[in-house]
Amino acid sequence: MDIPSRIPPGRTPPAGFFTASASEMVKSTAIVWQEALLAASRVLPLQKDIPSLLRMLKNCCDPLMAFQRIHIVIAAPMQEKARLYMLDAHADRSAVSEQDLTPQQGLRQFWSQTEVACFEGEHLRREFPAIADLDQYRNASGCLFVPISTQGGCHCAMDFVKTDGSVFSDDSLVFFRVLAGVVTAAITAILCMDNVRQETEHLRRERDHFSILVDVTNTAIGTLEMNDMVAVVAGEIRRFFGIRDFALLLHETDDTFSFHCARPPQSTENPVLPAGTFSLSNSLLKRCHDINAPLLARQGDLARLSRKDPASEFILGNGNQAAGLFPLHFGQHCLGAMLLAHRHPDVFTDESVSLLAQIASRVAIAVRNALDYTTISVQKNDLAQKNLYLSEQIQSQSDMGVIIGQSDAIMRVLQQVDMVASSDSTVLLGETGTGKELFAQAIHNRSPRKSKRMVKMNCAAVPAGLMESELFGHEKGAFTGAGAQRKGRFELAHGSTLMLDEVGDIPLELQPKLLRVLQSREIERLGGHKVISVDVRLVAATNRNLQEMVLDGTFRDDLFYRLNVFPIAIPPLRERREDIPLLAKHFTQQMARQMKKNITNIPSAALRWLCDQPWPGNVRELANVIERAVILSSGPSLNICPLEVPAPVAAISQRKQEASAPPAPAQPIRPVYTDAHHQPGETLSERDRIVAAILACNGVMAGSRGVAAMLGLKRTTLLSRMQRMGIDIKDVLETRGQSLPA
Repeated sequence: MDIPSRIPPGRTPPAGFFTASASEMVKSTAIVWQEALLAASRVLPLQKDIPSLLRMLKNCCDPLMAFQRIHIVIAAPMQEKARLYMLDAHADRSAVSEQDLTPQQGLRQFWSQTEVACFEGEHLRREFPAIADLDQYRNASGCLFVPISTQGGCHCAMDFVKTDGSVFSDDSLVFFRVLAGVVTAAITAILCMDNVRQETEHLRRERDHFSILVDVTNTAIGTLEMNDMVAVVAGEIRRFFGIRDFALLLHETDDTFSFHCARPPQSTENPVLPAGTFSLSNSLLKRCHDINAPLLARQGDLARLSRKDPASEFILGNGNQAAGLFPLHFGQHCLGAMLLAHRHPDVFTDESVSLLAQIASRVAIAVRNALDYTTISVQKNDLAQKNLYLSEQIQSQSDMGVIIGQSDAIMRVLQQVDMVASSDSTVLLGETGTGKELFAQAIHNRSPRKSKRMVKMNCAAVPAGLMESELFGHEKGAFTGAGAQRKGRFELAHGSTLMLDEVGDIPLELQPKLLRVLQSREIERLGGHKVISVDVRLVAATNRNLQEMVLDGTFRDDLFYRLNVFPIAIPPLRERREDIPLLAKHFTQQMARQMKKNITNIPSAALRWLCDQPWPGNVRELANVIERAVILSSGPSLNICPLEVPAPVAAISQRKQEASAPPAPAQPIRPVYTDAHHQPGETLSERDRIVAAILACNGVMAGSRGVAAMLGLKRTTLLSRMQRMGIDIKDVLETRGQSLPA
């Protein structure tokens, strides 16, 4: 290495310099430079940052030469900015400043030099005016430039500046060429450590962000109910970001959106929590949707928000200073936006916005799942209800949907059905057991609504407390046990026909709501506020006298007039006796087919007996009698035993009324059995019939010629009735001078 042969300008020569020989002076100077380089090589690579490196360079070089400033410039080749570090000895030996510079052409030219160079102040101002104009180079009398080659693609340079009027000698170039290698190693190590720290910090942030994303994703996706999902996601956002106010704005239609708020933790304030459906026009959600990116509103922007928008009301009403809307993208569709608001104006940084945008993409998946779950739950409930209603209809349907009859009375009713079927007028059917469901179904099948299933409801079978929910539906949580949203009969019958059987049993307090549906075609679910339009044709039926109920105050007169638009009086079975044989044959075939029996004949005596009965229970009573007879029949003929036919409740009630009324001439019926003591046409009681049969069979109970066979009863049944009536065979025979057979 070439060592300068003279003392650098501005420095005091060592003791004995002027008295020593030339060789001794050279040797002494070389030792000083070597010691300085050795010291620099030991301490500079140990520095952990650029400011420390600058201070140590000053300490190492200060014994050799006088300079006032040290500059180190670090610039990445792909960046438009460079970092300038400066140590100014005049200000403070420990003071190191940093600043970002935008390298212009002149600055790039100066810092891109590849050789160590010395410049006088005038030369520097002439060749590099852009450098000379910087505050760091003002009043420079001399400048020594040292390029530094580092790894990693960074461009670095170092220069030393004199401001005391002196300049750097050419001999100092040798020293700084060697020193440049040491500084290069030190800066390379510092940059490597910075890169490691930055990468470590970046990985830490990514780890934290990933942890947040995992927690939010698991929490959100693990919750299927929309309200519950909103609450848990709001809790996660509050835990990680400290953001209190959270809401989801979800598209309902192209022009409307719904607002789902999460109630913040309990506080003394009453937060603004909008709910319901709102117009999309002139809303923050519309602006966010248009830009298709996060929409940030800070303190200056909030003053221009309109409180007509629920999102703006949510932000301003809760005293927030900053807000952000993050689109919820699922595939190619935008489901809405996630709204966050906070009282601190600087809560949304670039880093937090980026992370919240990623969270929004996860929340979009949870929203889609919640919407699908809600849809599936509603469809499942609807399907369950439809199945239940179908089962009810099948069980309540007295026949297979065929109206049996050729009487003039039935023909007149069918003409009325044909006339009213094509309209949407309300129909009122009367009298129980006449087949009201069949006529209602006939009206529906002949109407324009026949393509959809008719919905039925028996008002008498529904408890009064549940009737409103059955008719109009309910929202989740509307009452205890309402675990899910449920549609009512009116919603299920939308576009179809609804039959309300026993409409006279609807409670008085519920009748105004039914009247509203008939007039406005609108309903509201129990516990809800949304008005739902329904298109339903109503067919009502009752066995009560609604006119008398109106007079008694148990039925609203306006509802009665609205139901009684087109009344159809279905004739009872007693008024169309010519249809009884047809009905009997139909029910016999139907029941026999169900029970897998081969019954092809109904005795004429049985048909005459059926035609003679009053049938207070109408067609339903006739069907029940035929079903019992089919069960008891074992051959091809239908076995109808009058003694086995239970008296209907209506008949019992009728007999009680007749008993309390003045006696009237009895209308005798043809007895089934007679003997010598009873003449044809005389009415026989059951006791008399059994006694007569005992006498006719001479006391023989079993066998084909016994009493049981004659009466069409089982022997055990006959004996049970005899015991109940106190009939003793021996006593019966002895009263007629007969005796028991041997």
